Amino acid sequence: MEEVKTLSLKLIELQVAIPRTQDAGKIHEQLMMRGQHMQDHISAENDKLDKRNRTKISEKNKSEKAQIHKDGSSNSFLKQ
Repeated sequence: MEEVKTLSLKLIELQVAIPRTQDAGKIHEQLMMRGQHMQDHISAENDKLDKRNRTKISEKNKSEKAQIHKDGSSNSFLKQ
């Protein structure tokens, strides 16, 4: 009979351990997903910054070209 008690204790321990293992797996998955979401957010923000910087450079180039044409000093650029 003592063996049955020992066996039943181990079964009870397994009944507690298995759900905890599943919980740990779920927590691990959530942490991994959180990291992926953070990476996606950072990537999206970088894309926005890149687009904004390209727009600024484009606008700056347009204003410089307009200033050159306005000054009349564009002749040296057009002849090349």
